[in-house]
Amino acid sequence: MRRGESDDLWNTHSKPSKQLLTDAMEAIFKDDGWQREVERDGVEIFSRRVDGSRMKQIRGRGKIKCEAEAVLRLFQASSVDKIREFNPMYDEGKDIQRIDDHTKISWSKTHGVALVKPRDFVTFVQLLRTRNGDYLILNESTNHPKFPPGKNGCVRANMLLGANAVRPLHGQKGECEFTFVQHVDIGGSLPTWLMNRIMLSDSVKFVKRIEKAARSPFPRQSSTDGVEMKPLQLVRSK
Repeated sequence: MRRGESDDLWNTHSKPSKQLLTDAMEAIFKDDGWQREVERDGVEIFSRRVDGSRMKQIRGRGKIKCEAEAVLRLFQASSVDKIREFNPMYDEGKDIQRIDDHTKISWSKTHGVALVKPRDFVTFVQLLRTRNGDYLILNESTNHPKFPPGKNGCVRANMLLGANAVRPLHGQKGECEFTFVQHVDIGGSLPTWLMNRIMLSDSVKFVKRIEKAARSPFPRQSSTDGVEMKPLQLVRSK
């Protein structure tokens, strides 16, 4: 991505997305502060500390054998079974509100494990496309009156930054580059070191699950199942 692209056309974005886009572009495309943790099966995993946060940011990147459009479709799937193919902790969720054609607010819930209560998220989600063709699916926590914290016996988790970048590889049919960035505080009383270890330990498997799920058949989806977004094209301001 060319320098300065994240400064383009702020007037085309809903206001909450400006800082989200800036943070996501920096985390995905720049290498400042990242430390390589593991490289396995063609996937590189990095982590870094963030000022003011007890949780590490995690970044993973790898080439996967599927079309970029299949990955986009996967991240917009509303089928519980399909979502669990790449996120086995997923319990249920729904799109709460459409903001515009490329922006929505969603709620999701994860399973509890042993003595750990279920977690839930309310997130602002945005789909963008850069000038050089990368697709960006961005997430950050927000609030919504229909799903206040503590509802349904869940602990409210905080998605500080969630970003997924899908880059079509021109001349390499059936392949794309997938990058994810996660910065999540799952709340509750779990020790910080344990939460950071859990996030790191699943990262390579997550990329491989994305590849497998994007290549497998998709169920038929009703138009009422969820909000289908279209990518907002980033262009330079005049």
